[in-house]
Amino acid sequence: MTPQLMLMIGLATLAGLTSIRSTPSPAEPMLYFQDVALERTRVASGEYRIVEQNEEGGIGLFAPGVYNFRESWTIWRLMDGSFEVEGERSYESPKGELQNNGFHVRLSSAFRVLGVKESRKLRWRHDSGPLACDFLSDGIFCSSASSVPDQSFRWDMPAKEPYGFFWPLSAFSLASIARSADRDPTRESQVQLLTLHEPNATFPIFGTVMDAQLRYSGQEQITAADRQWNAEKFELTVFLHSKFVIWVSPDGLLLAFGRGTGRKPRSERAMALVSFQQWTKF
Repeated sequence: MTPQLMLMIGLATLAGLTSIRSTPSPAEPMLYFQDVALERTRVASGEYRIVEQNEEGGIGLFAPGVYNFRESWTIWRLMDGSFEVEGERSYESPKGELQNNGFHVRLSSAFRVLGVKESRKLRWRHDSGPLACDFLSDGIFCSSASSVPDQSFRWDMPAKEPYGFFWPLSAFSLASIARSADRDPTRESQVQLLTLHEPNATFPIFGTVMDAQLRYSGQEQITAADRQWNAEKFELTVFLHSKFVIWVSPDGLLLAFGRGTGRKPRSERAMALVSFQQWTKF
């Protein structure tokens, strides 16, 4: 075990965080990502970007080594009323090294995340396939298949609903968490944020669950993707991080995410919806 990984585990333990349990074994099928042809209707498409004003810290404390993040997507409605998101995520990590990953998200009819899949290889498993995760009631279950049997991985991470990814950064996961909050501004909702790490070949995947508090701050008119939105605003307090602000549309789309408690997120660290086109109602 490397000193870096020992430090990560030590910090997680001190903070009361829960680590991933991983098992090198054949990957099992994901509940929400079977290779089945589903009839679907295109609902909307758009793009998120990170707006940066300096090059010192990437896109912030939650991903200091990531630059020029952007995420384009299309939302489809399925026959059962749930939604499927198809998209592509690109960023530089480290600076100047471009990463492009396709991704899928399955959403319930209420825009709650059911599962995610990234079309990328694990950093330390060069023969690995897509990374797929199911969001279950008692935690997250992930797997990555491989053409080499002993390179396949599956793991689970206990978590309490509502929960979602903090990193890999996911606009749909953040919006899903926000929509779960109590709408009483005087009360905080307890949520959990999941972060995945890929430290080394011995431990190809390591994860933590962080407890956080989410508070509804009311409605606010904001501009995103060149249009006005009557957004719901939330403040997210995360252990060892600055306070974050989340703006979500009435339909459940993330409009903006950033640090600070003012009327706008700090623009040098903010994720924002920069383009949006809608074909039919959600």
